[in-house]
Amino acid sequence: MLTQVIHIALYIVILIVSVMLPEMMHAYVADDLGDSTARKAGFLSWNPIRHIDIVGSILFPLILVFTKAGFIIGWAKPAPYNVYNFKNKKKNVAQVALAGIVTNITLALFSTVAIRIAVFNGYHNTWYIFIATTFALINILLALFNCLPVPPLDGFKILVAFFPGSTERIESIVEYYSVPILIIAIILVWPHVYPFMNSLFMYLTGMPLPIN
Repeated sequence: MLTQVIHIALYIVILIVSVMLPEMMHAYVADDLGDSTARKAGFLSWNPIRHIDIVGSILFPLILVFTKAGFIIGWAKPAPYNVYNFKNKKKNVAQVALAGIVTNITLALFSTVAIRIAVFNGYHNTWYIFIATTFALINILLALFNCLPVPPLDGFKILVAFFPGSTERIESIVEYYSVPILIIAIILVWPHVYPFMNSLFMYLTGMPLPIN
């Protein structure tokens, strides 16, 4: 029982770090591109309390854990930005969005390299492997999830950058229906994403997914 509680606590902590860092990178890139909104709001802070969303960072992940949903996902407070401070609205918004996905990919790759090095050197400490595989799993899942071209995910903001002309009307219509679109996308896409994730995780770490 104690071990299970510790596992759940570690899942939540790792998830918070994995959703906090991309938001910090959103803020950093936006600030670098001329918009200081997120920086002034404190999103460059390393204090996790500034980034935690009670529902997205704690309650929703706990529901997924206890219902054995087969995956763990969540979100932090989104870093705010003002598109009118950007020189090239669509391009700069896409750059800010891409920063989050790249952050998750980077965290996933570092985790998988750490696993490979540990296993290669015969280091099989259970807690070390658990933490590293959880980091890899969560960040691979977050990267794939955020690549979905559905608002308010980063994939949609990147996709919009390739549309010619003004897209404000299209964005407003799609974002109005973002919640049902996102739910439908998850239902339709997840059965196909899970087998892909299993193969990708096995390829990167040499291990099967730690959750089913």
